Amino acid sequence: QEDAFVALREALCNEPVVKMYDPNAAVTQVHTDASSHALSGVLLQGSSTTSLHMVYAVSKKTTSAESKYHSSRLELYAIIWTLNRLRQFLLGIQFVVFTDCQALVYLNIHKTNKPQIARWFEVLHEFDFEIKYRPGSRMAHVDALSRAIDDEKDPTSVDAEVTERLEVCVALTKEERVRFMQQVDENSRKLIRLLECEGKLTKTEQNEIKDYELSSGILYRRYKGRPLLVIPKSMRKGIVIEAHDHGGHFSTDRTVARITADYWFSCLRRYVRQHISMCIDCLTHKRPAGKRPGLLNPIPPGKRPFQIVHVDHLGPFETATSNNKYLLVLADNLTKYVHLYP
Repeated sequence: QEDAFVALREALCNEPVVKMYDPNAAVTQVHTDASSHALSGVLLQGSSTTSLHMVYAVSKKTTSAESKYHSSRLELYAIIWTLNRLRQFLLGIQFVVFTDCQALVYLNIHKTNKPQIARWFEVLHEFDFEIKYRPGSRMAHVDALSRAIDDEKDPTSVDAEVTERLEVCVALTKEERVRFMQQVDENSRKLIRLLECEGKLTKTEQNEIKDYELSSGILYRRYKGRPLLVIPKSMRKGIVIEAHDHGGHFSTDRTVARITADYWFSCLRRYVRQHISMCIDCLTHKRPAGKRPGLLNPIPPGKRPFQIVHVDHLGPFETATSNNKYLLVLADNLTKYVHLYP
């Protein structure tokens, strides 16, 4: 018994050791894995990527329906469920999610029309993270958790947990939701501290809070004489999707006008324009405004050389010693004789 006690004590005191959560850690990573038996996730932090320590580990038995899903969907389940469980640690910080499913690396740039996965995207929008791939041979620590099965008889499905939390968020007013997200956003907290500061501010600090105001703990920005709610970075995508994708797929001006009825964030128009340029529905179903370009028609050859000459330009090329980088091209329609002028 003494030997067993000493061995257990040494195992608990030596590496690997679970450490306390640090919101100011230089590196924060979330490793996830899934199998047909269970979902798992591990939160790790450290001063560098080579000195990570486990902070929190979670796992969950899959339901009978979830156990029949495709492996890629199960891996996505693991990410959604882990972020939902570790939400209190991950809000307001940047972190990286590692998975052994390479298809999920493109999760943020692919759209879906499935209602179930659309609800999951609402969960992801409040986090500031990046998904990276790591081979399964380097994920043994989290893979072990996804193979362990407890005695849980009726596990709750991931979709039920996500839906339950989203129903709570719907009960919040837009002001309460923005205030909550501003408190975990670094830039918003900085502006709020400057507005609450009673001391003398520098000229740079005064310029930073110009046109900003604080009311009931909520940060507003004066825009065309009206106070608008300042949207943190984590909420921008959801606001634009609601105004454009769910609002009729209108143009940039109408989408911006709809957003600025209540909200504001920096580089709003450029963000909206970029979102619309990548909207699959707009690219597929909308026709460009204005007169459509006509079709090219063949030009009949001339009756003698140089009666009809085609002119065009080529470039830019590498700049020559004479500072020329374009070519003027003349081609005879009949003989196909070509002359180049730099």
